Amino acid sequence: YNKDTYERDTMIDIFEYIFYITQLSDNNIIACCGSSGSNLLRIYKINNSSHMDYDLIQKLEGHKDWVWKVIEIEKNKLISSSKDKTIKIWEKNGLGFFGNPYICKKTIIISNKEGNKPINIIRVSENEIAAYSYEDKYIKFLDIKSDFNELATISNIISSCDPNSMYAFQNNILLVGGLDSNGLYLIDSKKHEIISVVNSNIKEINSILKLSNENILIGCKDENGKCSIIEYKFDNNDFIKINSKENAHNNDIYALIEIDNGKIASCSGDSDIIIWKLDN
Repeated sequence: YNKDTYERDTMIDIFEYIFYITQLSDNNIIACCGSSGSNLLRIYKINNSSHMDYDLIQKLEGHKDWVWKVIEIEKNKLISSSKDKTIKIWEKNGLGFFGNPYICKKTIIISNKEGNKPINIIRVSENEIAAYSYEDKYIKFLDIKSDFNELATISNIISSCDPNSMYAFQNNILLVGGLDSNGLYLIDSKKHEIISVVNSNIKEINSILKLSNENILIGCKDENGKCSIIEYKFDNNDFIKINSKENAHNNDIYALIEIDNGKIASCSGDSDIIIWKLDN
């Protein structure tokens, strides 16, 4: 979509579910996909002569179930998470053969429990990532520099697992959106401990975004079960509600982004993308 006109520029036919999309440092686009017969990451190159053209340049295959999220750890190095309860480390082979593709260097099992929830991941600092398992109700912290060795585990976390339900906030604070009226977890990602849980009247938090004014937006089911967008100000390890839009969507709000000119975009399971103007 063109962010100025909100008109669709182009469409790529992918006959799979798409759970997460991000742009890599080389400007390529990577998508996390899943279907009954294909679970992979797709990398697309933007045609520089026209940003409306995308060429598929590689498929990263290896996960046994839906690929849920991907993070670029550094240039030419990725980490992906999946419904198969693993994370995989991908690196370019560096040989220049076949376009220098990514290959899987390591697979780490995050959970041995059966269930239909995927593993969610986020980078919390330069040297650490966090991986959440719904079935185990824990977050594992892994050390990037020591080949992803486990550093610590925090238990008794109940989160939605949605790709944007965790956010590395500020001052080593990791925000984790709760499920089943468990509110918003504030976690010290350096000490690996829960600081507090706030707003426990919110039924479910699916997405979290920090705005340029340092406030936090959450896409959630509020205390009345309405799919709402709520803005909070962070103050002394607590969040003060300053604005809200009730019934923003008719289904879960899975992503929020801030775009130009004081506007945000939200997308939802109701199949809508809505552009909002922030009210000061």
